Amino acid sequence: MNRPRRVILWTIGCVLGALTMLLIAAALVLPSEWFFQKVRNRIVYETEHATGGRVEIGAFRFDWRTMQARVAPFVLHGTEPAGEKPLFRADFVQVGIKIVSAFRRDVDIDSLIIDKPQINILVDADGKTNFPRPQVRKAGSKDPIEQLLALSVREIQLRDGACRELPRTGRVSLQ
Repeated sequence: MNRPRRVILWTIGCVLGALTMLLIAAALVLPSEWFFQKVRNRIVYETEHATGGRVEIGAFRFDWRTMQARVAPFVLHGTEPAGEKPLFRADFVQVGIKIVSAFRRDVDIDSLIIDKPQINILVDADGKTNFPRPQVRKAGSKDPIEQLLALSVREIQLRDGACRELPRTGRVSLQ
């Protein structure tokens, strides 16, 4: 066998071996508890960083085959006083994730399903609400509403939410 042919075969063998090792590593890491905890912590961090609020999530599951994260319940606390209902609570939230670019770590939300959303907005006498402020706001960046609208979410579902009007107490509640 001549030398160029041998080099090409060795190169192809090395590439196939590296791909095989990568697939084995992915098969071991993706369904692991360590990976679930990493994803769970990242969801909490990103939500707290983007909103400035404090996040609590209950049971968490991530299905790497369908790229869906499920949280039950999901709670976002704003600046409301202790003992008050949180700014946002949902019994169940499911987020479908779409990888746009693995190299740039660019991920979009494909679908968002929220069961029994409850919103509790408080307004004090000075007109301040219990909406938190994002922890870091970059100069020239879009506000959170613009960022939410800029997401290319294919599907959003809100299930079993209801709105009720409260007496003029400075409170708005969506349940």
